Amino acid sequence: MLKPGIFPPLESLQNRLFRAVKADFCKNTECELPRIVISGMGLITPLGLSAWESFRSLLAGRTLPERLGELPTNIAPVDLVQAVGSVCVAQHNEIDPSLELAERAAREAAAGAGVPLEGLPTYIATSKGAVHALAKATKSHDDGVLLSGKRKYPEVYSTAAMGKSGFDYPLAVAMGPQQYLNYHLARRLKIRPVSHTVAACASSLTALHFARNDLQHRSELPDACMILTAEAALTPQFIYSYKRLGVLAKTTVDDYRQTPLNEKRGGFMLSEFGAAIVLRRLKPGEKPKAGEIELTDTGISAAGYDMIRSNPTMPELAHVAKKMFKGRQIDVIHPHATGTPDHDPAELAALTHALKQTDHNQDKIPLYAIKGALGHGLGAAGLVSLVTAGLSLQTGKLPPMPWIDQPLQVDDAPLHITAEQKTIARTGSHAAFAAGFGGHTAGVVITRH
Repeated sequence: MLKPGIFPPLESLQNRLFRAVKADFCKNTECELPRIVISGMGLITPLGLSAWESFRSLLAGRTLPERLGELPTNIAPVDLVQAVGSVCVAQHNEIDPSLELAERAAREAAAGAGVPLEGLPTYIATSKGAVHALAKATKSHDDGVLLSGKRKYPEVYSTAAMGKSGFDYPLAVAMGPQQYLNYHLARRLKIRPVSHTVAACASSLTALHFARNDLQHRSELPDACMILTAEAALTPQFIYSYKRLGVLAKTTVDDYRQTPLNEKRGGFMLSEFGAAIVLRRLKPGEKPKAGEIELTDTGISAAGYDMIRSNPTMPELAHVAKKMFKGRQIDVIHPHATGTPDHDPAELAALTHALKQTDHNQDKIPLYAIKGALGHGLGAAGLVSLVTAGLSLQTGKLPPMPWIDQPLQVDDAPLHITAEQKTIARTGSHAAFAAGFGGHTAGVVITRH
């Protein structure tokens, strides 16, 4: 059963917007805001069960399509997507794969930061949440309707208590898949969920923006917090939904590949991820130490153009990018880059516009599109890119993009796309972006000193 007091009251949108406006005001005045550093990172992917294992796979040029060689040519679409994008350790979690992914990422990030998980304020973000648990909870009802034609809910829906099996899947219906995930994460990790952000593919970076604002403007809060995300939505419903929308790569052994930033693009691969970072607020006037990664800036925006399609000119992305680029040198850009025919050229054009509007005089800024190697993590995608950016700064290496054989060209773009691994500076700034359905957009800049 739910325990009273396990969740604090969620903060009103009005208060969040007030602090966001205050943050922009302070940025343009003489307000002295505390600086924020990233003290721990966690990442679970289909190519690695830790951040460093995943990054080693990326540096080695490994990609998810390598798994296709082990599959029969006549494999069904759902089986193919699940075989390619799944994380092995998450498949047999008794509650939901997303819980396993989130827990592992959280433990890695907290261990790296040297902070206890118990009581740690945590900003959770997903696009989908614990959808496997929701599917299990509703399956008996759906089957009953199909078999009998009766519009009657099974008796299991009358209680939120665990059933005879010991599972509490009905809570996923009563609470929704996002809050259900919060509940189990709080129960297992003893964290203190602050909020659960749902902003399509920009969910995790939007939550990061809220967390940064809270640390900088609410001195009464603890000096450390965690941003935690996980996605495990490889269900038939979502697979066929994305397939019907025309954004999923062709689900055959020969064609199921994601090639962002390449001239030939056919859609994205779906994947499971868990990612987490721990933020630490420095004392007033304190500066990051050499080797520390600072969370330099964040920004969010949205557009009401369409529930699914992006505005062809992506003004919301250009708006966020201008904020990220203004007054600083950007050494590497990690774009959202889904690999769909329409998205990538529009995103590069918007980034180019933002760079020109902010008078950047750099010749060619390298791009890295992680989805070509790991697939699309939906709401987790932004934080996955951010962790990868942090590891690139720590090692001075930008992974290769072996799927690139004809780099996407945008007129007068001060951007550099190559298939080769690049050696980069171990200090400097990286920008990462996420853009989702409904125009949800977020950006972040990190700097290693």
